[in-house]
Amino acid sequence: MKSLENYLLVSDLDGTLYENQNFLPEENRKAIEKFVELGGKFTVATGRGVPTTRFISEMLHFECPIIVNGGQTFYDYYKDKVVYTENMPESAKDFVKLLMQNFSNVGVEIYSGNTIFALRVNDVMIKHLDYEKTPFVKASFDEVAELDWQKVLFEDEFDDLAPVREFAKANCPEDIKIIDTNVKFMEFSNVGIDKGTAILKLADYYEIPYSNVCAIGNYYNDIEMIEAAGIGALVSDSPDDIKDKADYITNKTCKECGFAEFVDYIINL
Repeated sequence: MKSLENYLLVSDLDGTLYENQNFLPEENRKAIEKFVELGGKFTVATGRGVPTTRFISEMLHFECPIIVNGGQTFYDYYKDKVVYTENMPESAKDFVKLLMQNFSNVGVEIYSGNTIFALRVNDVMIKHLDYEKTPFVKASFDEVAELDWQKVLFEDEFDDLAPVREFAKANCPEDIKIIDTNVKFMEFSNVGIDKGTAILKLADYYEIPYSNVCAIGNYYNDIEMIEAAGIGALVSDSPDDIKDKADYITNKTCKECGFAEFVDYIINL
C-alpha cells in the first residue's frame, strides 16, 4: 500500500464527515485512522468557531490545526492556541450595525477569539446553538464593538432571512464577503479568505505540494476549497449545481459514508 506522506486531507464537517455531530460513523473514523497510519495529515475546515469545534479534535485526536471560522483562523487544540488568524475589517462593524437597525428580528452572532457573542437571540439561533452545544455570551453591540471579530453570523427562518440577504448584498462593503452557508444562515468574512485559501496556506505550513491536497465537502461554502485542492470531492447528496466543481463525486451520500469512499479513492490512486 502506498505511503501518504506529503498528503493533506481536509474535510468539511456537517453534512460531509457526519450527518449528526453526536454520531461519527465508525467507517469514517477508521478511514481517517488508516489515512494517518499511512503517513497522511488530516484535518477539518468548518465555518464553526473555536468553541464549537473542540469536540471533533477530542473525538479524533489528530494533531493538525483545525481550520475554523470559514478559513479565518487555524486553531491548535492540543496546545490550545491560535496558529493563524485574520480579523475582520472595521467596515464589518458598521455593516452589522446597519443591518441590525433595519431588521429587528434577525439573530446575530459575533465570533471573537474563543467566545461567541449573541447580540440578538431568536428561535433559529437557539436551535443552532443547542445543536452545536455552544456556550455563548449575550452582549450588546457596544460591548463587542472594540473587540477583534473573526466571523459574523446572521440567522432566521428562510422567508424572514431573504430580505436581509437582499439588503445585505446591495449594501455590502467591498472588503466584506457574504456567504450563504445554509438557507437559514448568512455569514460574513473577509474578501480573499475562504476555505480554499486556508487549505493552501496549511499546505504551505507543512510544505505539501498543492497537487497532494485533497478536500471533500457538500455545500456552496465548500466550493472554493474543492476548486483549490489538487483533488476536490463532493459527497453524492451535494447540490447538483455545484458538482461540476469537483474532480470526484462519491457514489455514497454523507449518511452512507461517502467520506470513507473518498479516502479509499485517494489510497488507491
